[in-house]
Amino acid sequence: MRAAWVLAGVVLSATTAHAQDLGQLVIVSTPSGAEIFVDGKSVGKSPAQAQLLPGDHVVQSKWDDGQQSTETIVAVEAGKSNLVTFKSAGASAAGATVAPTVPMITPAVSVGGGVQVAASGESATAAQAAPLATGASTTTAAGTTTATDEHKLWLGGAVELLPSGSVTQSSGGNEISVGLNTAFAFGALVEYRLSSLISIALAPRYILNVKASSDPASSGMLDIRARVAAAHPVAPRIRAYGFGALGYAFIFLPVMGSEVITPSGLTLTFGGGASYVLGPRLQLSAELGYEIGFETATYSGGSAGFGVNYLHVSGGIAVALGR
Repeated sequence: MRAAWVLAGVVLSATTAHAQDLGQLVIVSTPSGAEIFVDGKSVGKSPAQAQLLPGDHVVQSKWDDGQQSTETIVAVEAGKSNLVTFKSAGASAAGATVAPTVPMITPAVSVGGGVQVAASGESATAAQAAPLATGASTTTAAGTTTATDEHKLWLGGAVELLPSGSVTQSSGGNEISVGLNTAFAFGALVEYRLSSLISIALAPRYILNVKASSDPASSGMLDIRARVAAAHPVAPRIRAYGFGALGYAFIFLPVMGSEVITPSGLTLTFGGGASYVLGPRLQLSAELGYEIGFETATYSGGSAGFGVNYLHVSGGIAVALGR
């Protein structure tokens, strides 16, 4: 019979809890002495241990000398143990792998009503511990690792609101700008994470209701973009990021005469956003951005500038592919 107080999946007290109902994290760091947090709650300085309920838990390390904090997400399973190793950006041999030996659960005490950690004096090194169960897994985190960094390839989709826009038409030295009505867009994202900070992506979208209030009918716009983003963790499970994208757009006018070629041209987009990690393979995102268009319309008598500019607000979801 298990009797335990639980807050956000963290065992606060479990005097009669059975070991097989819990999973274990053993956290070490290079250099040692980093402050360790599990789901935002301190479990002391490394090396440390924590007994947790099964599920995804955010583990973070912070060094006193001001070196950048490191975090990762670990999937905890009942009766199994995970060895998490953090290496600071200034540590030697950064990125060294974790020893394959997995520690077993040791007697734990409750510290200040927080997560259960190993009793004072107990070592949390892999060399002194025996395997807890077959199939136990290990997790590593080096440098500036953030949640979900073990997954490189992501596939996502987004819905966008474009509340403000304009089209600038220029021909023969004359230029006129006309405001556009609110538009809507559906987008896709294929992202590859080069590191915990930098990612590249293909981000096409299709915009509906591209029109001025005086236009009798609306146009559509296909925008094919390649983008680069730089991210930084700001809280457990939350990353803020900025992005820039270079694209090529095609504007499909409602009435196309034989003398007019579909307006098209380069686009430049920049903006920022934040992502929230729901699990190791799933995240939500919200973005604010602005796109500047350099499209040109070609017709039998020549050509004219047809630049479409839009502010956009979007919400999206992405899933990790592969392992």
